[in-house]
Amino acid sequence: MEVNFESLKVMVIDDSKTIRRTAETLLKKVGCTVFTAVDGFDALAKIADNRPDIIFVDIMMPRLDGYQTCALIKNNSEFKSTPVIMLSSKDGLFDKAKGRIVGSDQYLTKPFSKNELLGAIEAHRFPVSFNEVTRAYFKATALNMPAGERKAMQKLLKAPGDKRAAAKFLDTPSINSRLRTTCVATQLEAGHAENALPQRARATVNCRIMPGVPPADVKAELERVVGNSDVSISAVQEPTPSSASPLSEEVMDPIMSITEALWPGTPVVPIMSTGATDGLFFRNAGIPVYGVSGVFSDMDDVRAHGRDERIGVNAFFKALEFQQRLLRAFATD
Repeated sequence: MEVNFESLKVMVIDDSKTIRRTAETLLKKVGCTVFTAVDGFDALAKIADNRPDIIFVDIMMPRLDGYQTCALIKNNSEFKSTPVIMLSSKDGLFDKAKGRIVGSDQYLTKPFSKNELLGAIEAHRFPVSFNEVTRAYFKATALNMPAGERKAMQKLLKAPGDKRAAAKFLDTPSINSRLRTTCVATQLEAGHAENALPQRARATVNCRIMPGVPPADVKAELERVVGNSDVSISAVQEPTPSSASPLSEEVMDPIMSITEALWPGTPVVPIMSTGATDGLFFRNAGIPVYGVSGVFSDMDDVRAHGRDERIGVNAFFKALEFQQRLLRAFATD
C-alpha cells in the first residue's frame, strides 16, 4: 500500500549527505514537503522559517549535536510540541535514554527502512487540549491519582504539549478520551460471499472530537494517516461542532448544595461526556446544556450500553429526589 503524507512538512537534520538525500527521496515520494539541514545551527533558523510538523535529527553532528539541538527545540515555547525523532547508528540503551531526557519523541537506528521512517510519522497523535470543563475535572481528579499520574496530570495542566506526561494516560481510555480527539475502528465489513475473495472493504471509525476542533481537520488527519488514494473517507453523518457549556455559579451552586444535603461530603466534579447528545444543538443555539443525573453506580460493575444495563433500586429513587430538588431550585431562581 502506497502511503501519502501530502502537505506534511518534515525537517531532516544530518551531516551525512547520503542520509539527507535518502530520507528526502523517501519522504517526497509519499507527498511530504522536506527541508534539510547539515547541523543543528543550520537547522534552527530553518525551523523558525518553515515551521515543520515533524523533525528527524542525527545525534552525531559537528558544532551542535542532536541532543543539544533537540533540547533547544523542546525548550522553545513555539516548537516544544513538535515531534522530534533521533537518528543514530548506535542502538544502546544509554543513547535512547539520553534522547528521552532531552525531550525526543522517538529513536530510529540507522540505516533505517522506509517502513520505519513512515511508521515514525504515523505514530503522531492528536494533540492534548483543555476547555473550562475538562480543566476543572482534571484539576480535581488529579488529587486522587497515584503519585506518578498526579504529577503527570499537573504537568499537562500547565503544559498541554508535554508528550511525556500525556503518554502516562494513553492506556487509560477514560482519561485519554478527555484529553484529546480519539478515533477507533468499531465495525469492519468486507466481501460478498463466503467462497470469494473480498473485492471491497469498509470500516466504520468512531471519532470523539474535542470541542473546538474542526471536524474537517480530523478528516484530513485520518486521510493523511491512511495515505492511500484508493481509500475514500466520508462522514456517516455530517458532524455538528459545538463549544463546551460554561461553568457558571448559577448552575453549579444549586447542584453543590443539594448534593451536600443528600450525600454529605461528596465532591461535585464537572466532567465532559465523551458520548454524543442532543445538547450540541441547544449549545449552537446559544443555550448552555448540562447533564446532571444524581445516579450513583458501582464502578466495578459498569454496564452502560450493554444488554443488561441497569442501576440499583435505591440509587434510582435517590436520583429522583435529587432531580426534584434541583428543578425546584432552578424554578425558584
